[in-house]
Amino acid sequence: MTDHRQIHLGGADYNVTPLTIGQLRAAAPAFMRLSAEAHTDLSMAASAQILAIALHLSPEEVEAMPSTFEEVREAVNIIGEVAGLMARRGEPKPASP
Repeated sequence: MTDHRQIHLGGADYNVTPLTIGQLRAAAPAFMRLSAEAHTDLSMAASAQILAIALHLSPEEVEAMPSTFEEVREAVNIIGEVAGLMARRGEPKPASP
């Protein structure tokens, strides 16, 4: 089943589709940093990297988006869910390989 979701950031809506293997490879370290660095500058840097990869935007475009912390957090959670890196809320966590 292909998962497509939508996120809202900076006054715009973006479709989130499953990541390519290359995008997964690029985003995985940022997701790992997020779990270790909650609510710090490092977590925002990791979030910005994930958003740029998933939304096909430049890092500068992501950094220029007006947004709230909650919007960023929700967007990254949705990207993680679509990528299979995070369980959807209310579902069990994905099994580790």
